[in-house]
Amino acid sequence: MSTKARSVFVYMYRDAANYKAGGQLLLDGECSEAAEATIRQHCDSWNHFVAEQVDVPVLYAELYQFSNGPTVDDIAFHEFERLRAATAEDVASTQSWGTLDDLIARFRAVEYWDCTLSPHCQ
Repeated sequence: MSTKARSVFVYMYRDAANYKAGGQLLLDGECSEAAEATIRQHCDSWNHFVAEQVDVPVLYAELYQFSNGPTVDDIAFHEFERLRAATAEDVASTQSWGTLDDLIARFRAVEYWDCTLSPHCQ
């Protein structure tokens, strides 16, 4: 019986006050140093990206429960943390987002990060 290689894209949202929300995407496809390097290469210099631009689920709304909605500290960018191999627990508890190749293609297609796609562009 063969098992399908899966990866986890680990990312977070950090507002200007340093409040954080973490997230991850389960992806079909084997993670590699080259795949992680490609994603990093296409982020800005601080590993930031605009989630809305690559259709990655936004995480800032998770902080709204503490502030009753958006605040002046909200920013447009999310942070890429790492790419890792998926565990059996990841596969059992997380719905697949799509393929690693598709996610990489979305990052590669970005010419510049357009913060106006986020409601928190300042």
